[in-house]
Amino acid sequence: MGRQCIFMVVNNAFALGAAITLYSFLKNNPWYDGDIIIGCGVDEGMGLTEENREMLLNLYHSITIVELSFKDFYDIYDNLVPIAQGGTGFEMTVYKFHLFRLSGYERVVVFDADMLIIGDIKEIFEKSIEFGALYEVKNEDFSNDVYKLRENEYFNVGIMVIGEKYLNEDVILECDKILNNGKIFEDSKIPHHKGLYPEQDI
Repeated sequence: MGRQCIFMVVNNAFALGAAITLYSFLKNNPWYDGDIIIGCGVDEGMGLTEENREMLLNLYHSITIVELSFKDFYDIYDNLVPIAQGGTGFEMTVYKFHLFRLSGYERVVVFDADMLIIGDIKEIFEKSIEFGALYEVKNEDFSNDVYKLRENEYFNVGIMVIGEKYLNEDVILECDKILNNGKIFEDSKIPHHKGLYPEQDI
């Protein structure tokens, strides 16, 4: 395997969840010797306390915490505000665009900070994948009509695998260009529904 990286976006609200995710991964995947990069925000309400930073850094020998700002991502944040239409949760997703700047890796695996990894997932790190994600699956807790429209049409952003082909600034610039167009969700097969599922839309 080439150089590997795990990337997460974490704020204080998800710090404990991120620690559980990483602990469960490392416990069940002792072979892993790549990097772990945690993005946190400098924008209001998006940061980490020193206590939470220390908790995360103590989990593994090669963890780096990078501070990110919405302004680091061109016009993406500003263009998403009207699209979200009052929905919540898209803000942290903006920081996920940082993963495309992590050049020098064969792949970057993105974890959400609310996962429990109960087995060996080495296969994810070994497959030759340029972009990998899981389809959304049916969940009875989300049985409303909007969710039914999305079933098997959207992928779940909780875990993604990004190959080196996409690990470059041009991907962020292209996303910025698409969002600047303003028609992305008008032309989409499944339009955005008032901010209910912002991460999948983005």
